[in-house]
Amino acid sequence: MKRETTLKTLLILLLLTINIMAKTPTTPINAGTYNPTDTTVRLSFKDMADDEEGFKIYHNGAILTQVGAKDDTGAYQYTNLTGLTPSTLYTINIVAFNSDGESVPLVKSFRTKEANPHAHPNSPAKPTNVGTYETTDSTTRMSFLDNATDEEGFRVYHNGTVIATVDAKEGAGTYQYIDLTGLNSCQLYTIKLVAYNSFGESDATIKSFRTKSNSSKVQIKGDLIDANIVIYKIEDNGSKSILYSETTDDKGVFDAHRNELEDNQLYLYQASGGVDSQNSIENRGILRAIVKGSWLKNLNQEFVISVVSEMGYIFIDKDLRYNFNNTKIIETVNEVAKGILTGDITRDGKITANDLLAFNYQEDFAKINSEKYTNDEMNKIVSDLYRNQIYRNMVFTPILNRGVFGTFQNIPNSGTLTKDFLDNLRDNNDLYTYGTLPEKAIVEGRFKINEFEVLSEDKNRLFKLNGNALIVFDVTDNINPVEIGRYVLSPLGGKGIGITLSEDKKRAFILVNETYVDYWTERNTFSLITLDISLKEINFPRIGDYNYRANPVSISTQLQITNNIKAHTHVDGFTLSISNVSDQNNPIELFTYMTSDFIKDMLLSSDKTKLIIASGTTIIVIDISDIHNPIVTDSYNTGDHVEDITLSSDNKSIFIANYLRGLTIIDITDPYNLTANGLSLSNIYYPPYHYIMSVTLSLDGKSLFLSDSNAGGGLADRVIEIDITDINHPSEIARYY
Repeated sequence: MKRETTLKTLLILLLLTINIMAKTPTTPINAGTYNPTDTTVRLSFKDMADDEEGFKIYHNGAILTQVGAKDDTGAYQYTNLTGLTPSTLYTINIVAFNSDGESVPLVKSFRTKEANPHAHPNSPAKPTNVGTYETTDSTTRMSFLDNATDEEGFRVYHNGTVIATVDAKEGAGTYQYIDLTGLNSCQLYTIKLVAYNSFGESDATIKSFRTKSNSSKVQIKGDLIDANIVIYKIEDNGSKSILYSETTDDKGVFDAHRNELEDNQLYLYQASGGVDSQNSIENRGILRAIVKGSWLKNLNQEFVISVVSEMGYIFIDKDLRYNFNNTKIIETVNEVAKGILTGDITRDGKITANDLLAFNYQEDFAKINSEKYTNDEMNKIVSDLYRNQIYRNMVFTPILNRGVFGTFQNIPNSGTLTKDFLDNLRDNNDLYTYGTLPEKAIVEGRFKINEFEVLSEDKNRLFKLNGNALIVFDVTDNINPVEIGRYVLSPLGGKGIGITLSEDKKRAFILVNETYVDYWTERNTFSLITLDISLKEINFPRIGDYNYRANPVSISTQLQITNNIKAHTHVDGFTLSISNVSDQNNPIELFTYMTSDFIKDMLLSSDKTKLIIASGTTIIVIDISDIHNPIVTDSYNTGDHVEDITLSSDNKSIFIANYLRGLTIIDITDPYNLTANGLSLSNIYYPPYHYIMSVTLSLDGKSLFLSDSNAGGGLADRVIEIDITDINHPSEIARYY
């Protein structure tokens, strides 16, 4: 008994081991049948395996046909089942197979049609093997196999009407050809092909095909009327040249110039403006579509510049700007399509870039990948698109999950939209590429003591301060920056705290904070180093020191009020001075004001009547309408360190990067009565772990960009965009991690 039990146990273990080792393919799904006749049917199903050799279709234990495997998992497979019996219910099993065996079967039932009861025994044999090719928006060429010897010709029916005929040729077993013309654009046709003679017609062979579309439109939720279209050719170096400019009509339609496109050339279609026909919302955003010439020429549906084509474009925008590679971009767009969509819009059995170009918001919304983009998220993206607000992070995050960890010391500024960088200071001083902020966020910045990196004039070298070293990176490939050298700043030990370049970009000025011991007393001093960076060598000649210990440099904040009048701080960093500097060698001090803390920043109103000072935790406003008699009108204690300030475009409010308190907004309409305008948004940033370090106003004056730096709270650092359209109710729009 014990022996028998042992043998049974071993047998079970052996069977389990064999079962575990064998890896049969995944069962296909979504079986469908269509175009049934009395003896044939077309079968489709979705391939869910990546290790199958093919598929078998069984009926009553016998194989009806086999289908070879395709490369793409998730692609649809198609096959014709022929030689069936009329008016019969068939139940078939579809299995994927490989060397380990067969998958669990997918079961599908269908019924063949009745045989033609009116067919004359002397009517000709029906044609088979019908195919269509060279399809355009109004024509197609059809081929078929002639199986009869006694036919007079062939007729093509559509909706019961003959649309074409062709005379018979001598002999059976030859292919015949016929051109179908006068077809409608972008329409699905199901035609019946019969052979005929004096006795009647053969049974029909059914064929479906879709004409291509010559129509192109712009759409958000509805069609965009009177939108502006610009069509660019993307050159070999990634630059763009304008080919055509168009305007959409009252149905959102425009001329896409399909016939003028080159098959292997990339193009950019860009739409702006217009009014949505569905909800009458004015569009302030930009929609784009990246297009390969052959994609558009072969598209069998209407081409739509849509929110989905814009989402696809976002993923390759950076590659277009910096790392242009035609093949890589094409591959990326095809892969991105699979992340954004789950439905095959063009019905070609796979999801590719063509599906991004054929997406219609009203018809195809359910085919968006709802696991990555919920209905609420899509509605937010669409809403932001209308308003030209920032939705890029909502598109990126679900698929790429990009993250940057460290301290955002400053929002980088670039007037050329070439390369922008954010700094990581916390862990390994690694360089992180942030990409390009939205164009409206890019403004010309001031030199601040928390600027740690600058780009060379040719944008190929990045100079980065790291403690007592200047590190030089080659950023020709800004995705993979390479360290090419280091330069020690101070032999005494210190920390570089600011860097800027001369106007001719040939000299680097570096501010160094040194700590040294003077008669057992630890002291700090600031020195300015000047390096010649005009040469390619990394051992930069040191052409100036002002000066270690002997002549320490103050961290002086300066502001030019007029050609001859300048505001600046004294050496101590606490005292404000306004001076007449018409004689550079003999400046005349007009006004001084001692603050209670270090002066971090100063601003001048556009009418040059108000000077705003950031000192410690306090904002101070000075009326300088009479430059010879400045008046301190009022001050406001913000409750925490003021890291950065900027003025609203109407000069009525000050936006403050208020460290732990987040964003603080001060109303300076009445300079004698400064008041908090709205709330401090600190509740958004989860203190005490987040530190708002800088604030930048967008070019249109409607948004603020805050650098939000984490200091050990376990949360990611970010740039946060704030909508200030309603200054009394600022709200967060987006976060860039």
